[in-house]
Amino acid sequence: MDGIRFLVLLWMFAASTTAFFIYEPSNNPVEEAKKNTIADYISKGFTFNGFAREDNAQLALPKVTITKRAIPRITRNERGTPVKRVNTWQIETAKDPTQTLSAAIDEDALDYSYFSSMTFGSKGQSLYMLLDTGSSDTWVMGSDCKSTACSNHNTFGKANSDTLKVTTTPFSDVYGTGNVSGMIVTDNVQIAGMKVPLTFGSGSSVSDHFANYPMDGLLGLGRPAGSTLNAPTFMQALVNARLLPGNIFGVNLQRHSDGTMDGEINFGAPDKSKYTGDLVYMQTTNKDNWEIPVDDVLIGGVPCKLTGNTAIIDTGTSQLFLPPLQAKVLFSKIPGSQQADTETWHIPCDTTTSIQMVFGKVPFSISPADYVGNPVAGGNMCTSTIFGVKVQTDTVWLLGDVFLKNVYSVFDSDKSRIGLGSKAVKTPTSSAAGSVSTASGTTTPTKSTITPTSGQSKSSPGIPESPVIPVSKTTPSDAVHPSGTTLASAAPASASVSGKGTSLPELGGAASTMDCGMLLMIPFLVASLVVIMR
Repeated sequence: MDGIRFLVLLWMFAASTTAFFIYEPSNNPVEEAKKNTIADYISKGFTFNGFAREDNAQLALPKVTITKRAIPRITRNERGTPVKRVNTWQIETAKDPTQTLSAAIDEDALDYSYFSSMTFGSKGQSLYMLLDTGSSDTWVMGSDCKSTACSNHNTFGKANSDTLKVTTTPFSDVYGTGNVSGMIVTDNVQIAGMKVPLTFGSGSSVSDHFANYPMDGLLGLGRPAGSTLNAPTFMQALVNARLLPGNIFGVNLQRHSDGTMDGEINFGAPDKSKYTGDLVYMQTTNKDNWEIPVDDVLIGGVPCKLTGNTAIIDTGTSQLFLPPLQAKVLFSKIPGSQQADTETWHIPCDTTTSIQMVFGKVPFSISPADYVGNPVAGGNMCTSTIFGVKVQTDTVWLLGDVFLKNVYSVFDSDKSRIGLGSKAVKTPTSSAAGSVSTASGTTTPTKSTITPTSGQSKSSPGIPESPVIPVSKTTPSDAVHPSGTTLASAAPASASVSGKGTSLPELGGAASTMDCGMLLMIPFLVASLVVIMR
């Protein structure tokens, strides 16, 4: 009877699916020095989050950027003239886009923060603006700011523009690990050859968190409902000025190790050269955030059956966050993974296990070059950049640049939807970034390893061809229809559509013999048999 009772208890524990973890990064410097945990990222970063303000009690989304580099940066103004920056950072300057109404996206050469150069005011003051789809307010560091953060950044004020209008209306944004406050101002801003009047915040008080990062301000690309400035957002201002055919923009984030330097933001229409196959569109689940349903995650091609979730797609977040219990299911499928704490997982630095997020029945791969993080001292383990953190509820995921570097993403406000397109994989080369080798060049993509159940599907957009990740150390892995109909039913004559692909097997169906959740049961079943045998 004791054995049976123990078996029942084990079964109940294994079947438990509820847990609650408060997001509180460690502040113990001794423990941080011993291991790479989420605190190594978060405590050195700050949160770009438009929906965690003083007037909003929602839990702040952890958004992470880290590491300052003291190298002089040179950038372009709108005329292409080099401009020496007041601050010094290591900056990887992207190539000029070939598509009109587009701007280059530069980065910190560590894949932690992505930003574009914008000019402000009548004298064309150049500022680096972090591109953030997770918040809606735009602000810059004001020239009257005495904070430490403003002392090593470019600022903007009356000396920089004869057309700047300063109001007496205050603004304040509070982020997860940072804050900014000041006055609301109005002036002309310019990017991608477009000049438009914009109302934005001029920060006179900026927390020290911002002293460690390249950006001089934040360009809010979130949904209008999230703004606190009582004025049109940047995208709304462009549309109101009739500078764009629609309220839509596409984002291509480059991976530093690839050396492509092709990061860009495309206003008004996607750049079809940045992705293969069709764009897969999902309707947003609300009007507040860029949030869409996520079907599941595949580990090694096996569905984890993590259903009923939504994902916030956020260019202002460096990492990727899942609820803790769901993260545990994910890592249980990665051979050699070890849980470091309630939020952090260590994985073999040379793992090539495929991870794919499934949207609209289409899997999108995340390269090991992105989900394998910094090495852990004293071994061949690395900290994963996928963390088990509850950002809002137990069903909300936060997908930042770890995911977005692998796709081309389209944010369509007019039709309340997000489109995702697959990128081609890159060939591995050596890299000086820690002990992790990364990628450069191109290879010919091969078909997905997921076996379709019924050939080409007419009821779904199909699977763009996705490459099989080669076995090497940390190797990386559109139709916009005016009527809003799905790609399955219609495609515009101007769309260049390639490879319809095949539909994904029903998640959790006969396509797999064992899901990730079942793997968690194995240790308990073994222990149960041992007890019964006794």
